[in-house]
Amino acid sequence: MNTSDNSIYFMDSAFKRRWDWEFVNWDESKPNTATYGKGGILDENEWKKLIKNLNNFIKSHHASIRGIEDKQIGYYFIKQPVTAEQIQNKLMFFLWDSVFNRDKKPLVDLLKVRKDNLVTFGDFTKLHNTLITNIMNLAD
Repeated sequence: MNTSDNSIYFMDSAFKRRWDWEFVNWDESKPNTATYGKGGILDENEWKKLIKNLNNFIKSHHASIRGIEDKQIGYYFIKQPVTAEQIQNKLMFFLWDSVFNRDKKPLVDLLKVRKDNLVTFGDFTKLHNTLITNIMNLAD
């Protein structure tokens, strides 16, 4: 299935949260190796901090997010162990396609990139190290 397979109805974000996703870029390029966690795996405390900071980041951009209550990330969004692949394929896809689907500016600002460098989801996945580092470094 691809994101265009939604007939006249978009796939519900709650439905998306319940499935694992695997993104394959058109050019088969892969994101860089994870520089966060231990070998690209977040422990429970790192995951909890990431969720807390990410939800605060999402809430801080509520004006451009429709249905914000449905866009918060829960502890079980990804079950332990939380790997770089799950972050790229599930968490980042949810952020791209559901949370910031209407306005990518918050992501552009967070990642400190030019808007032209964040056009496709493939562009976004390649920035997973920057995303996680910047979210983890947000003030509590």
